[in-house]
Amino acid sequence: MHCCYCIRLVEGLGTFGPLRSRERMSLEKLQLQARVLRRLLSVARRFSEDRRPIYGSQLIDEDEVGHLWAQMGSGDGLVTTVGKLREPLAHLVHSCVSQAAFCDRVTSLILYKMLDVTKLEADMLDTALQFQSYFADVGAVLIVDHIERLEAELKVLDSLSSRELPIVKRTLSALKNVKVSREVLFLVSQMLVSGDKHLEHLAEQYLKSAARLLSKAEVCGTLVEGLEAEAALTRQGCCKGLSLLQAHEYMEELVHLFVTSVRRLVLKLSY
Repeated sequence: MHCCYCIRLVEGLGTFGPLRSRERMSLEKLQLQARVLRRLLSVARRFSEDRRPIYGSQLIDEDEVGHLWAQMGSGDGLVTTVGKLREPLAHLVHSCVSQAAFCDRVTSLILYKMLDVTKLEADMLDTALQFQSYFADVGAVLIVDHIERLEAELKVLDSLSSRELPIVKRTLSALKNVKVSREVLFLVSQMLVSGDKHLEHLAEQYLKSAARLLSKAEVCGTLVEGLEAEAALTRQGCCKGLSLLQAHEYMEELVHLFVTSVRRLVLKLSY
C-alpha cells in the first residue's frame, strides 16, 4: 500500500521548467513515507522474532489518535477500507460540526486528504500509519478543533462560490487578517477573471490587503502553486494575481506558463 503510493509520487516527479510546486510537494510526501516505511520494517522485524499479534493502535504514537483508530471499524488491525472507515468517521464528524448538512462533505474531505486522492472508492485501503500521518500533519490541534476548521473552510468556499456581492464582501472582510488555505486563495484568484467587475474589484482589494497585512511572499508563493493547477480558471486567476501584486520575481514562472499554454493550444488545434 505505502510502496504503491510512493511509486505514484515518484511518477509525479520530473517537472521541467521553473514550475516545481508539484514536484516539491511530492518530495515532501516521499520524505514522510520514508519514515513510515522505516517504521513498518521495524515492525516486520519484531514480528519475525516473536510472532506476537500487532495491533494498529500500537503503531500510532499519539494515544488519542490510536484510540480513535481502534474505533474506526478497523478492528484495531493494520489496515481497513474506506467503506468500513467512513461510517464511524462520519459519526465522529457529526458530533463536531455545527451544521449536520456539512457532515458528509467534511468526512469526504478528511478521506481525500488522508489518502491523497481526488476520488473515493469503498474498497480503497487505509492503513493505521496513513491515519496517524494525516493527524500528525494537522499538528498540535485537537481532532474536534480540526473538524470544526474544515467545516468553517467549506462555509467560506460556499460563500465565495455564491458570487453574491454582499455575501462575498462580508466573507472577504472577515478573512482580512486570517491566513487562509490554498483552496480559498485559488477561489479568490478565480474571481479576478470572472468577468464581473464588482467581484474582480473585491478580489483585488482582498489580495492587496492580504499581501500587505499577512505576507506577500506567502500569498505569491501560493499563487505560483496555482500556476500548476488543473483548472484553467485557477491558472488564469493566479497569473492575474501575481501581476496585480507586481511579483516581478516570478516572471520566469509566468513566461514558462505562457509558453506551455500556447503549446497546449497549438497541440489541441492540430487534432
